[in-house]
Amino acid sequence: MIEQITYLLFIRRLDDLQSLEESKAARTKQPINKRIFPEGDDARGRPYAELRWSRFKNLAPSEMHGIVGEHVFPFLRTLGGDGSTYAHHMRDARSPFPPRRRWPAWWT
Repeated sequence: MIEQITYLLFIRRLDDLQSLEESKAARTKQPINKRIFPEGDDARGRPYAELRWSRFKNLAPSEMHGIVGEHVFPFLRTLGGDGSTYAHHMRDARSPFPPRRRWPAWWT
């Protein structure tokens, strides 16, 4: 369970880093240098933008659970490319959280 919470905190940090890059790009009127969440859709057709913490944290718990389990964790497993050290360590990342009606306050 601690491992999966760590993954979720990591995805939140990735969203923060992407937001910083977006702010920098807007200020400098330059393209984003380090895009974490690619443009377009994942293999299952969900936009990568919806895999960001800031987007899925506000959804209904059942929808949030589906996005995290079916899209976010697979995204984490491929981040950095198939041959990367990161992908190697994340290959077993899974979401064990059962759907809930109400998420803990720290989740938001």
